[in-house]
Amino acid sequence: MAKEKDEKTATTKGQDEKLSFETALKDLEVIVHQLESGEPGLDESLRLFEDGIRLSRFCNKKLKLAERKIEMLTKDEKGEKQPKSVDIDL
Repeated sequence: MAKEKDEKTATTKGQDEKLSFETALKDLEVIVHQLESGEPGLDESLRLFEDGIRLSRFCNKKLKLAERKIEMLTKDEKGEKQPKSVDIDL
């Protein structure tokens, strides 16, 4: 059963360059669910935790890059940030 779960989160260090933010986030959610279930043993939990930390860092890096890009795109011709009004319906 553990091998079946491994296939769902089969993102390895070498695949990070090809990984999308959305896929990484979904994989991270699967890992969190597996760890919260208490099913995996100690060794498997440590491996999952390591993968989760790697995916979390990957997602954080992607978000920071997107934030920087948005900041660059919203600067005026003097290079100063221009506040934008955003309406968010919650």
